[in-house]
This record gives sequence, C-alpha cells and structure tokens, in this order.
Amino acid sequence: MKNFKLLIAGIILSSATLFGQGMKIEDTIKVVTNQLFDVPKKGATIISNITKVNSITGALYDAQNKKIKDCKDPYLKPSAAEVAQRAQQQGGRGVTVQMVFTEQLSETGTYYLKISVNCVGENGAALVGEKNYMIIVENPTLSAPVKIRERYFFSEQEAISFSMVEYTEPNNYSYKITDGVNVLAEGKGPYVVLGDILNSEANVGKTLTITGYYNGQVITYKDPDSGEMKKAEYQVSIALPSIGGFSGWALVSDKPEENQSAWYISVDNAAVKQFLFGYFGNTPNGFVFITPKFNSLRVTSRPDNFLKGTSVGKRGQFPAVQIEVNPAFMDAMAVGDVQDIELDIQFTTQFGEKVVRKYRASVIK
Repeated sequence: MKNFKLLIAGIILSSATLFGQGMKIEDTIKVVTNQLFDVPKKGATIISNITKVNSITGALYDAQNKKIKDCKDPYLKPSAAEVAQRAQQQGGRGVTVQMVFTEQLSETGTYYLKISVNCVGENGAALVGEKNYMIIVENPTLSAPVKIRERYFFSEQEAISFSMVEYTEPNNYSYKITDGVNVLAEGKGPYVVLGDILNSEANVGKTLTITGYYNGQVITYKDPDSGEMKKAEYQVSIALPSIGGFSGWALVSDKPEENQSAWYISVDNAAVKQFLFGYFGNTPNGFVFITPKFNSLRVTSRPDNFLKGTSVGKRGQFPAVQIEVNPAFMDAMAVGDVQDIELDIQFTTQFGEKVVRKYRASVIK
C-alpha cells in the first residue's frame, strides 16, 4: 500500500497544468508515422497493491493542448476483472498490475499521451494519478533508393522495393497498382514485381500508379540522399516500341524523287517473297523485341494479277508475311524483261495498331 501511494503521489498532476511549463514528462518516445508504439517504451508501468481497477484510460493531445483522441484500452495483466477476483481470494490483499498502451500516429509532430489511473487500494480509498509522455513523430527513412523508370516498354521485367529503415515488419507493408480507375494488382510486403503488369496487352498506353502502404496508410518518407519528404507513389507508363521490318523490297517514299531509282529483284529468290515485322526498342538494360500479330491481314499488288496468294509464316524469331507470285504473270514475261511492281501490306496488331506498308520493286525475269 505504501508503495502504491508513493507511485500515485509521484504522478498526480492537475488537468490545468497538464501542458503547462511545470508538466512532468515521464519519458520522451521517438517514433515514425504509422508505426505502432508502446507507452511506456520498454517494459510496462507497474501499479502495486490495488484491489480494484475503476478505470485506466489514455488520451492523446497535440502540442497546443488539443485533444486528438482517446486511446484504445491498455493491455492489463492481470485484467481488471482478475484484479478484483484475486484480491477477494487473497482476503483483501492488493494485486500488482502491468499496464501498456499501444498507439499509432499518422502525422509528424510533437504529441502528449496522458494516462489516467483510478484504482482502489487495500484500505478502500480511491487512488487517482496521471502520467504524461511526450511522443515525437517523424517520417521514416527509405532503406535504399527506389530504382524505377517513368517509362517502360511492353514485355520488360522490373521489380522495386520501398522498404523503410524503421518499418521492420514485412507483413505490415502492402501495395496497390492502379490505372486511375481500377486496381490492377495488390499485395503484401514492400517488394513489388511488375512483370505481369508490364506484360499485359491491356496496359499498353496507360500510366499506372504504384502506391506503398504501412499499417494501411500511404507512406511518406525521408529521402536518404536529398532529405526531401516524398510519398511512396510511383508512376510508370507502358509504351510500345516502334514497329519495323525487313524485306528485299524498297519502301515507297513520300518524296517522289526518292522513288525514281530502280530496285531490282528476282522472284526466284525465296527471301524477297518474305516480309518480316517486329517491334524493336532499346532500354537501359538491353533490347526489347515484341512479336506482332497479323490481324485482318490484307495484301494487294499493282498490277493486281502479280499475286496468287499470301500466307503467314516465320523466319527465325520473326513473323513473316509471305507472298506467292502468280506463275501466269511470270510466264507472260520474256526472259530479260523488267516489270515495276507495287505491294501494299496492311494489318492490325494485337495492340490495336494499324500498320500500312507500301513497297516497290522492279521484277526481272
């Protein structure tokens, strides 16, 4: 009983002086935003020789003495019900109680947590006391720079980590990837693999936002290099590289003078009857090649009886449009004759891109 009286005597403060110049601070606890923290910081507050717990409450205040919220019920060992039960079993002798409050703050600044204790001692007297703790909240620090580009080509592979030095529980991290309307992916942990996102045809042309959370709150962190405060939000756009191709024919130019020079071919050469296509792009890590599909393929010629038919095939890694020359057309030519031919190849890729290519050549028999 004497010990409890000394404890209570040491922590009693009137509400009028709670944030006054003479306020007694039991401890200063430094934490970061959205991080669960215990008050007291280490161990637990010990209350001795009590027979009943009327109430043990906590409240958070800002630096201007404005109440922010009531704290959640503290961890008590034994519980309030067990205190009364044990005191009765012990013939009125008091019980020792351990007390810990667990809280979380999402904004930086200086706060105060006031703990109010209302208990009954062994002599039946109501014993009331308060303890005050200063809480200093800062933003966490990024563990390592987030290496992410603003623009990626479809089919690339990438992964990022937005882990923080102070956030040590991996399962408390989470992330979402959105396109401004829909959530495309979400998961647990600070490590985000973007392979599926970058390899989805539906995401081509979109700008996506990757947002990192801790304990369900968007992370604002201190950049270790610049010291600037940043949010764990990263935007990436997904683009297609340019589509190109190879063939034994000359491309028709928009400048007429460039179409004056002859471009001789022989249809006996199988290679000139294949038109190869692909998406090609350079990245900081290498090279991207994407295979296009020939949807709604249409091939026409001038003269129109030059072609017998077309098909789709493959040459190495490249998809190819293959033409079949009309034997009757060639039979009508004398050996040594030259015939100017134009070809138009049109198709739509799997990305909805319409491709039109015009070719010219002088066919020799």
